[in-house]
Amino acid sequence: DDLTPDQFDEMYLDQLPVIITGTTACPGQLSDFQHINRHCGGWVPGNYVKTKANNANEAQWAGFNKATGFDEKIDFLNFVESMGRSDDISPRFMFDVSMVDICPQLLPHILLPPQFVGIFASQYLWHRYEDDDVRKCSNMPFMNMYLAEAGFETDLHIDSAHTAFIASMCVGRKKWRVITHSNFDQFYSELVLRDTGIKVDGKWVNSEIRRPFETWSDQSSPLLSMDISVYEGILEPGEILYIPPGAPHAAITLDQSLMVASNDQSIQSLREIDHYCDKHASWFGCNHFRSRLPTVEENYEEHADKIERHSMAFAKAFDCERAVDTLTRQYLNI
Repeated sequence: DDLTPDQFDEMYLDQLPVIITGTTACPGQLSDFQHINRHCGGWVPGNYVKTKANNANEAQWAGFNKATGFDEKIDFLNFVESMGRSDDISPRFMFDVSMVDICPQLLPHILLPPQFVGIFASQYLWHRYEDDDVRKCSNMPFMNMYLAEAGFETDLHIDSAHTAFIASMCVGRKKWRVITHSNFDQFYSELVLRDTGIKVDGKWVNSEIRRPFETWSDQSSPLLSMDISVYEGILEPGEILYIPPGAPHAAITLDQSLMVASNDQSIQSLREIDHYCDKHASWFGCNHFRSRLPTVEENYEEHADKIERHSMAFAKAFDCERAVDTLTRQYLNI
């Protein structure tokens, strides 16, 4: 955590993956599974639970397949209680669970380390609303929760909408593999699904990795036949991972785990999406992201130099503490 924000910007932002030790986004209340029922609870859609696809016909994004045997709704705490207790099923992954819905009282306790304050496009979007306007935070990229059983694997994949990914382990560990822009470009034809993405300033935007893509096997992974550099690291509690926009990555879960994570565009990647839409205006996200860009750029020019980049609550980093407080109280009342 002695990596300064300026050093992070120069060395890693929009360029390289990094695990920063000694700092985390996890609320302290999520440091173990034993006490999660004090802070979280509710129902999760059944299609949020995934397993690894067993064959090519089943493989979805990241090698996922919908887990069988789940109803339309799942009790979140029942799933937590069942983790790691069955030898008859493949390891399961509860994906992208909204903390707004499941753990609303923890929203004010989500932290953002100094390296990530002031770098994301959404942090400059909300100045157009008054401080106590719930709209100011209703669509902000909150940290969501990801629960995985030991042994769950994801295939190599790229996050949608050219977003960066930051993640902290609250419980357990994950091993990550990440490919940088330059290596992805070098092996583009071997890695991508069909003819996806376009190149903007030397980076591929909105590409997709072919499916399935065996990432972890020592015998059958296509990576073994490529002279490609792969960044690998183990993310543990008390650390935070950064993966740049457009960088292919994959993870294998080493223990029963709980992770909080968020996707958002940097200022640069939002501009790259704008260039992408010059050639692919029919893409579903073009109108949405292009409508954001003028507001983001205007606020970035006005506010970026005034932001103090130190560790702070996630809500404060987005200039919406009062709105988060209002949102939190509304969900608790419900």
